[in-house]
Amino acid sequence: MNVEAVKLKSRTPLLLAATIFSLLTVIPQQTHAAPGDLDTTFSQSGVKTLPLTPYRMDSYPVPIAVQSDGKIILGATACCQTGGDFFLIVRLASDGSLDGTFGVDGKAAVHIGRSDSFLRSLLVQGDGKIVAVGTAELPSVSFALARFTTNGALDNSFGPAGNGTLTTEFPISGEPFAAAIQPDQEIVVVGVGRESGHEVFALARYQTNGNPDTSFGSGGKVVSAPIGSSDSWAYAVALQADNKIVVAGGAYLGSSSGFALARYDSHGGLDSSFGLGANGTLISPIGTSAYGQGVAVQTDGKIVAAGSASTGGFALVRYDAAGKLDTSFGQMGKVTTNIGASSSTLEGVVVQPDGKIVAAGTAVFSGQNQLAVARFNSDGSLDNTFGLGGKATTAGCPGARAIAVQGDGRILVTWGASSSDFCLVRFLGDSADVVLTMSFDPGQVSTGTNLTYTIMVVNNGPESASSVVVLDMLPEGVTLVAASPTQGSCTGSNRVACALGTVGKGSSVTVKIVVRPTIAGVLTNTANVTSNTPDPNKIDNIISVNLMVAQSLRFLPWVVVGTLSVGFTLAVVATRKSKRRRGTSS
Repeated sequence: MNVEAVKLKSRTPLLLAATIFSLLTVIPQQTHAAPGDLDTTFSQSGVKTLPLTPYRMDSYPVPIAVQSDGKIILGATACCQTGGDFFLIVRLASDGSLDGTFGVDGKAAVHIGRSDSFLRSLLVQGDGKIVAVGTAELPSVSFALARFTTNGALDNSFGPAGNGTLTTEFPISGEPFAAAIQPDQEIVVVGVGRESGHEVFALARYQTNGNPDTSFGSGGKVVSAPIGSSDSWAYAVALQADNKIVVAGGAYLGSSSGFALARYDSHGGLDSSFGLGANGTLISPIGTSAYGQGVAVQTDGKIVAAGSASTGGFALVRYDAAGKLDTSFGQMGKVTTNIGASSSTLEGVVVQPDGKIVAAGTAVFSGQNQLAVARFNSDGSLDNTFGLGGKATTAGCPGARAIAVQGDGRILVTWGASSSDFCLVRFLGDSADVVLTMSFDPGQVSTGTNLTYTIMVVNNGPESASSVVVLDMLPEGVTLVAASPTQGSCTGSNRVACALGTVGKGSSVTVKIVVRPTIAGVLTNTANVTSNTPDPNKIDNIISVNLMVAQSLRFLPWVVVGTLSVGFTLAVVATRKSKRRRGTSS
């Protein structure tokens, strides 16, 4: 199952023993929490059980997505209100409470097809509309999509019937498992179809109005030949920056199964520059049995596939952009980690902006299932700054179905707790509250003289901020003289970008930018700061300052022709010299 993709630790210095005792009695436990701990600001315990009354949930994947405003979208397959299973969408506020502005009491539902419809994936468009992807029976199993407006109503501008829904039939059958939205807002859906008696990768692409994109494959659909020796299944999808589509799942290779990947170009053809056989596909065995459940593309173009393997529960494989195993990752490109005492299975993966990899699934302890999360460094080793040795578990939910990382770095994991409840868990992630200030000197300046802007970046923690960049969009009417940071380097002239590297908790970096104004008037200088570490308070990441620049005066040479006595006054007259046009007087 693909997961869309896709910042609280504080340690107050205590000086006196009495103060220590006093503070320990009043400071909430969350103050001392670290990445991988349950977020007790979420439903008080970090675990929220959400009743679905009046509906009942079937045991199918529980997808999750996070809106840009921090609201949380959950999906499920529900039943018993329309005579068959149907899509159910629930929206929560960032604190986990139901959002009453969405649908009816925070819930919206739709039934598609003649019988049951099962929800598999959720997407949030750039305009905030929500796309639900799953199956419908027509009577054969088919791709089914529904789009909801931001208030939970079906979007009548979507789908050929103008009712907010659509279906796509494949030869024999087509069952979707994952979806993604391209930068142009077209929707890519991947799943399993049938070809020559085998299960195979199946894809479809839709325009923003829901119509098939006929430039993709055949009439907007692609059905690939089998990968491996027989059946292959597509469970996850990720989009590259060049619009190529990476699909991951599993395939048989003889009597064993392994991770299966395929890469398609923007028109739906297999990409011959990918895979060992230059045919756009590959299989990676891990033990006797393995399959991929998630896939992500890193900023450097490397591809991370994640799933489960018989050799050790959670399994990760990383490839370079050509599909070759990345030998700098784990053991020759592969990592296996068993989270539980006996076994564990992985359901979803997300790559953080700093390159760390977060995976979620189910672990078994003493015969009991628990929700499990593991975080890996970019080299594949477990991240010991997260949880206990890179792992975090909770018995509050009996497993995980999907994972998402919020804009503030906190990690959300979902599960269907029972036939009548959602289970949602939030863990703390890394965060760094980076603050930007700006001043200028001198306070009064005229054209032709130097002006210095001093920009300071302060990291209030609780973690280090990595890959910090200050961007200063210099105003028109100034010429850059110099830009110098106390660490890192600056480039550009009108657009000055300063790469400052890592700024530790409690540390600061100063950037001095010297300019020379060339025109009089008000100068407005705006700068902003970004970091690969999530920032829980972005309002102080941008700053603007205004300065009035005066026009400098140029005086003609003058000569002293005598000596002034006390009581006499000398008047100096400044004359502006201008060109006189013919036919005018000066």
